[in-house]
Amino acid sequence: MKASWMREWRPLVIVAGLTIVVLVNILLFYLSNKDFPGVVENDYYEKGVYYNEYLARLEQQRARGWQLNLGWVAEPQTGQPAILRCVAKDKTGQPIKGAKVEVKLLRPGEPAVDQQLLLEEVAPGDYQGTVSLPRPGNWDMVLTMTKGQDQHEKQAEVWVVPSVSAGA
Repeated sequence: MKASWMREWRPLVIVAGLTIVVLVNILLFYLSNKDFPGVVENDYYEKGVYYNEYLARLEQQRARGWQLNLGWVAEPQTGQPAILRCVAKDKTGQPIKGAKVEVKLLRPGEPAVDQQLLLEEVAPGDYQGTVSLPRPGNWDMVLTMTKGQDQHEKQAEVWVVPSVSAGA
């Protein structure tokens, strides 16, 4: 004589099937949410419409060959003034003089604290500006250099450490 649970296997198949469906849904939910950066452009539709123009500008930027070395004079700390520096050279290694250099510092998921900075030329091809970032952690940086009709864009990520006084 067989055990009663062996005779009634159909309910076990249904429960096992539903369990598999639930587990697959949990896995898909996890995978779809683990890498979202939290930053969504306000004009995402317009950027999508002009994507081919963006690709053309990117190719022009590559052909122009400008070299932008972007970085901090000292590691940025929360609430402390930090000097951002951009050394710009053309394709031949000569300094790019007289350009307008703008930097946007964007806080992922917190647009209220975004910063915009205009760098000043302190020496030929050497642009600097001072900014104080209010939150520690990751910031996205977008630099736009304009000289005449030419425009060059560079993106980077910045890590801001908590200030020593904030940790005390």
